[in-house]
Amino acid sequence: MFATVLTAKDTTGDPSQGALMSPIDYTLIWTSKGLNVSQREDGYIWLPIPPNGYKAIGHIVTTSPVKPSLDKVRCVRSDFTDLTKVDKWIWGHKMLTSTSIVNLHTIKPKGRVLSLPAGTFLARNSSNTHELACLKMVKNNPYSAMPNSLQIGEMIQAYAPWVYFHPDEQYFPSSVLWFFQNGVELHQPGQIPRPVINDGDNLPNNGGADDAFLDLPSDQPNKERVKKGFLSDAVVYIHVKSALGGTCTDLAIWLYYPFNGGGKFQLGPFTIDLGIIGEHVSDWEHITLRVDNFHGNLRGGVSISTC
Repeated sequence: MFATVLTAKDTTGDPSQGALMSPIDYTLIWTSKGLNVSQREDGYIWLPIPPNGYKAIGHIVTTSPVKPSLDKVRCVRSDFTDLTKVDKWIWGHKMLTSTSIVNLHTIKPKGRVLSLPAGTFLARNSSNTHELACLKMVKNNPYSAMPNSLQIGEMIQAYAPWVYFHPDEQYFPSSVLWFFQNGVELHQPGQIPRPVINDGDNLPNNGGADDAFLDLPSDQPNKERVKKGFLSDAVVYIHVKSALGGTCTDLAIWLYYPFNGGGKFQLGPFTIDLGIIGEHVSDWEHITLRVDNFHGNLRGGVSISTC
């Protein structure tokens, strides 16, 4: 498991209303003392109690029943924070509600583009209803820390993956323009199928998902040819977008396939062909890379998805 936690310092120079302040006390949320669990030492999870006008961002974990020093952590001024919601379960006992049982979850912003999690976790048992805050960007522009076009090019050169095809692959990517220019047909209810013009000039630009669809050329030779794609003409479409309150840049790298072949089921050493199950015209595959805007390194992992 990989995780990151933000660290910060107060640059306001204001001792009474600074961006960060020590808590005024702690509340014990949970302890493993006396529980029948495998452990080397007793564990204690504490919730900082913030002064008025400040919010707690995370917990403190210790191996002592004595409250931690108030200098161990800082609370954040409320105008620099935002609301959070429970995200992924990390550890605990999901189905049990006893006060001796704790559940740990990651947290994430409730929806603001300009907010970001600090990387902390939320600890709760059946008697706790407290919440933690996340950080809010002071600047209202989520693109203020985004890389320029030259830096984006460097990111792509540094992190874009190599794509390898199976030796038995039959269907390859192409550009969308190649697909349009090779006999693909536009189908709309009540109308005769017709070819797509130029760069999709006659494609509908409103309506619902069932109002139109694209299909392979109707003549069999062209249909089989277009199915296979055209690797020499394939291009990568890259969508660059702000992430985590503008602290990261997501590079969504898309490949377009004119046709997706039928599925296969792997049963031990045997591969079972599912025939036409899973076949469809037009298929997008993408890989998303998240890059740290301040250090330029690849952050977290890589998400791979199909559409």
